[in-house]
Amino acid sequence: MPYYRERLLSAWGNEQPFEAGLLPIELDPDVERNLRPSAFGHFAPNPGNFRRNQAHRQRLSDANAAAFPSARLLSEKAKELESGQADGRRISDAAEALAGFSFSGATRVDVPWYYMNVKIKYGRYGVADFDFRAYNKTTYSGLETDISNSYLNPLLQLFKYTPIIRNQALHHVAGSCLVEDCLFCELGFLSDMLEKAAGEVCQATNFLKAFGGSAEAARHHLLEDQMPSRSLGERLSQANRFLLGRICQESSNYDPPEYSMSRLLSLNAQIAMRCLNCHNETYRAEPSVGVDLTYPDMHSAGRGRTPAPRFSDVLKMSISASTQSKGYCRHCRRYPQLSNRRAIFELPTVLMIDAALDRNPKSSAQLWANRGWLPEEIGITIHPGGDITCQEGDALNRFRHPNNLILYELVGFVADISSTQGQKSHLVSFANVGISDVSPSTGVENNDWYLFNDFLVRQVDKAEALRFAPSWKTPIILTYQMKAYRHNIDESWKTNPDISCLYNLGSLNALHQLPEASLGFPLEPHVEIPQPSFHLAIDAEFVSLEQEEIQIKIDGSTEVIRPTRQGTGRISCLRGESGENEGVPFIDDYIKINEPIVDHLTRYSGLSTGDLDPKRSTHALQSLKVAYKKLWLLLNLGCVFVGHGLASDFRTINIHVPKTQIVDTVTLFRPANEKRRLSLRFLAWYFLDEEIQTGNHDSIVDARTALRLWRQYQEFVEKGVLEQKLVEIYRDGPNTAFKPPAEFEAQGGKIGKRRKVKEVVGGGGEGSLIPGGTISGRITPEMVGGGSGVSSTIGTPAGRRRGDGEGYFGSPLR
Repeated sequence: MPYYRERLLSAWGNEQPFEAGLLPIELDPDVERNLRPSAFGHFAPNPGNFRRNQAHRQRLSDANAAAFPSARLLSEKAKELESGQADGRRISDAAEALAGFSFSGATRVDVPWYYMNVKIKYGRYGVADFDFRAYNKTTYSGLETDISNSYLNPLLQLFKYTPIIRNQALHHVAGSCLVEDCLFCELGFLSDMLEKAAGEVCQATNFLKAFGGSAEAARHHLLEDQMPSRSLGERLSQANRFLLGRICQESSNYDPPEYSMSRLLSLNAQIAMRCLNCHNETYRAEPSVGVDLTYPDMHSAGRGRTPAPRFSDVLKMSISASTQSKGYCRHCRRYPQLSNRRAIFELPTVLMIDAALDRNPKSSAQLWANRGWLPEEIGITIHPGGDITCQEGDALNRFRHPNNLILYELVGFVADISSTQGQKSHLVSFANVGISDVSPSTGVENNDWYLFNDFLVRQVDKAEALRFAPSWKTPIILTYQMKAYRHNIDESWKTNPDISCLYNLGSLNALHQLPEASLGFPLEPHVEIPQPSFHLAIDAEFVSLEQEEIQIKIDGSTEVIRPTRQGTGRISCLRGESGENEGVPFIDDYIKINEPIVDHLTRYSGLSTGDLDPKRSTHALQSLKVAYKKLWLLLNLGCVFVGHGLASDFRTINIHVPKTQIVDTVTLFRPANEKRRLSLRFLAWYFLDEEIQTGNHDSIVDARTALRLWRQYQEFVEKGVLEQKLVEIYRDGPNTAFKPPAEFEAQGGKIGKRRKVKEVVGGGGEGSLIPGGTISGRITPEMVGGGSGVSSTIGTPAGRRRGDGEGYFGSPLR
């Protein structure tokens, strides 16, 4: 139905429909929290919110609840604008109105629409046709969901907005690590991409691909394609422990000790084991990454004079827990009960906490339902002997000791959203983005909390973010960081990155079996140094890894369920600076792909079977990690990328390049009022008199052609004829359907009878006549005989120029 701004007669009010039947009564959180067992069932004091046996009027409140906005396609929105639906009845206005809906804090515990599962709708142009901006009006980027293992998206966002983890990941990736499946490097790549995107949607493709290829992750059943043996929250908890351990291991292999993640994430403790039979004590070091919360017995807590435990009490008990277990005592050579006491000697900079509600009694969730139970700040003090105290709230402010108290602040957390409205359970994250800002925020106080629901990003109130009273919101992973590191964003990695891989000729296949020409011409050390003024031409070729899935509906229409998934097969970079080496490639990497290739797309990529196989290829093969790092280094060194249709290439490569570092010939030769984008092949034929892509594509040829077109564009601008040239190409293009004549005729098109040019001035130079009656060079209106200025496309492979009379080629009606 179209969306109307005015109220329709069919919009019945709440006073007109009548309810039938009684909905189940939902227990008040205060009642559920104070339940006491009795001889039959449980009972609790009446909190006084409602009268006895009074129930909510739930149906009528549902009538006013906002619905989830429908998926939007850019092509559909453009059609609405073209058709003139600007009279207040545009369909897209409905989604925009819903996008402005805010959570009002009603007494009902309905799930607001922005917590729901978000899905991508694929249009005729694939995922690029989806309007992601309808779900994110902020400057913080979300992550797409159509990737395997994307349930990790909220956790990756939490890592990114933790300054210490973000800093160390970028330092690590800017170092010498070239390990193919290094997850710490991929986390650094992703963090940098999210920052550069500044609100545009991103993909965690490379990170999730490396995660999915981990044998250890598969062994722990952490991959989505495995049978789900646990809940989503439990799987994320185990994935978090796996990632933290993997990050610490990879960091210790390449990073200096002072930057080791083990030092920043580990809680150094010592376990004192005391035999209850002979009272002998033994000790062992037990560092741990992260803390699993252990809750007290809720049947006794809060009864009588015992107050309900606070979060700081639960955290203290979880960090320095004393337990008893049966074990072997070497002193008395028996198996008595052993008392285990944990002594803490050093706290981590980042404290990762697992709420562990799925491994504790269900009554533990009652604590989280208390308003303000999760504090924004906690203070931990280590006492001699390894004992600790945890404080929060008023106690923290009253007994703050700057000398030995370590103050932590809440960075964010991941929560499980269990909707009762027919949707699957899914994960979201909340982050205080102000902590990761370079400077303190000058905005409204308590306005730095954001919800990251995959590609839906929304600013939320702090009270809403920290409220767990609704039963559909369950905390999974929490992150606290030392408050001293607030706004500590370290950018020193940009000053001296390890760029040695840009000068090396490494290859995964045997170098002695490769032709010398296949190794390319790398940059000369200490002479060719990439810097902000360094231009390079780039092009990439791709292969198909997974075909698209299409659903045929009952009416015969089709819908794309999953688009084609492509992988990077080749990346070529050419020198773009003027001089004798202009256009000479310094990177020509063929990418080894570790998964089955469905289609090499030889017609469009130039790649064939065996080109990406280390055992058969005659080209220099590289891992995706090495090829990607080269581009990432060039990007962060400030280089400018020249190419054609780079937005699509960079999306598939999974790298975000700011517009200030892109020179795209698609944009250069496209006026603002034109929707059609001209192909590289047509531009090369029209402006450079070159026929390219006549067989298979070649990334070096395409990159060099884009570079020459950029030079031609600069020449047009310098002479002041750019606007004229753009008018001509868009006027002449329809004669051959914006294709070179050879391609147009091969597809059954007819250009028209060729005729002799009336007059050509000069010989051998610009606008000279060549044998066979064709024209080479560039013909201007002054070079061709005068007349009315009628123009068309000349039907020869060598050129097409303006003219009149006998110099006219094409349809006589034009």
